[in-house]
Order: sequence, then structure tokens, then C-alpha cells
Amino acid sequence: MNDEDSSLSLARQAYEVRDWAGAAAHFDDIVLDRLTADDLAAYGDALWWLGRVDDNLRVEAAAFGAFVAASRPAEA
Repeated sequence: MNDEDSSLSLARQAYEVRDWAGAAAHFDDIVLDRLTADDLAAYGDALWWLGRVDDNLRVEAAAFGAFVAASRPAEA
């Protein structure tokens, strides 16, 4: 497992237990292009709860695009 895979696993685990700071810190270590639509949405949630609004808007826009690209308009 490489560093990004490890960070992604840790980010997902932290998000599941609502550890917003931990989730955001681990998502911060990953290039956005590597994240799924669900990962981007989780990252955006964590950023929102931390008050990182500018980062949240950027990541939520990427999540929207990823959901649309995946033909998941309800989630978009």
C-alpha cells in the first residue's frame, strides 16, 4: 500500500467516526483526481464542519462534477 492509499483509508475511517479534522488532514494528502465522488463529498463535509468554507466550495464543486460524470444526478 502506498502513502496515498494509506491516507485514503485513514481519511475514510476518520470520516466514518466524524473525526472531521482527521478526515480532512488525510484527504489533504491526496490529489483530488484520485478521489471518488463519494470521497469528494465526504472531504467536502469534513471541510465544512471545520469552517474551511473556501476549500469546501472547491471540493464540493469537484464532487458535483464527479457525481454528474458517474450518472448520479440525485447525489450531485
